[in-house]
Amino acid sequence: MGLEIEVKVKISHSYFLELLRRRGLRYRTVGKEIQRDLYLDDNECNLLLSDRVLRIREVNGHVIVAYKGPKRKLGGEKIREEIEGSLGSNNCNKALSRIGLKLKCPDSEEELITELKKRGFYVKNIVEKNRTNIMVEDLDLIISLDNVSELGEFVEIEGARSLDFVKSLNLTCSIVIPSYAHLIHALKHGTHTRFV
Repeated sequence: MGLEIEVKVKISHSYFLELLRRRGLRYRTVGKEIQRDLYLDDNECNLLLSDRVLRIREVNGHVIVAYKGPKRKLGGEKIREEIEGSLGSNNCNKALSRIGLKLKCPDSEEELITELKKRGFYVKNIVEKNRTNIMVEDLDLIISLDNVSELGEFVEIEGARSLDFVKSLNLTCSIVIPSYAHLIHALKHGTHTRFV
């Protein structure tokens, strides 16, 4: 089990990179991914209502299952329990047990989705994004430039000093607290017509 500590800001990638350059911060691209996240829940959306997540992520031909616990918010920083693991792994078993399922995680995504359906969990939201990961010199942070289908461009900063970094760039007013899944859910159900 680990802790996820992150801050997400709604900002164009070009402007964010310009801010880094203006402050003399050197960065380099360390990877690109196309991610497709399947968010599962029961028919009453109990995970959503309790601010928990069961996610199946497909990335570059690899599948990772994750459980995320309720968020604690400190300023704009989100801190939450996170358990993730590949299909068939012990961590995948642990992630499923956190939502009350005593299920051995199968080696196949299709089989996992079938087993979850039998237990009343269905794909409720799909979040698709192109992610570019960058590394900034002398910073121990994971920075992801996300272009999210239906939502646009965001930057996620993950690590123990993520909020301090966002504050140093004067971006606190651009912080977004809801997850991509929550934003897509709001769009899908008409509770939020447009996200700027």
